[in-house]
Amino acid sequence: MLVLGAATLLAVEQRAPEPSAKLDQAVTSWNRSSQSGSIRVLIRTRPGAAPDVLQRLQGRVASVRVSTSPDLLMADLSHEALASVAGDQDVLRVSSDAPVLGKAAEAIGTDPTNTTTTAGATDSNMSPMLETRALHTSAGADLAR
Repeated sequence: MLVLGAATLLAVEQRAPEPSAKLDQAVTSWNRSSQSGSIRVLIRTRPGAAPDVLQRLQGRVASVRVSTSPDLLMADLSHEALASVAGDQDVLRVSSDAPVLGKAAEAIGTDPTNTTTTAGATDSNMSPMLETRALHTSAGADLAR
């Protein structure tokens, strides 16, 4: 009886999370919308499972590729493909692969996507961190990818 209880507890602990629990807020919002097309995502897999997930996705999605990080894939998914990925037991998390805008940039009203800032120019409303980003962007470094 004790062995059966331990085996049941172990099986419960190894159960994959609910598919919707794997999606971050941005992906969940997009999935609930009626937007057509696809969303660019990062797919975190179980350790060592990325090649298997990649193989299952190839030919079924618009784009999927391996990241330089182990166990991370980048893909463009339709609503149907997202449902399939979220239900995959080897997938741990699906996150939006979009530029991240910090609250500091929103608070001061700076547009960090502005790539027209030239080296040496400053904006009195720009924080030093955002100014650095603008300078790097004008020098040709694409920091959003």
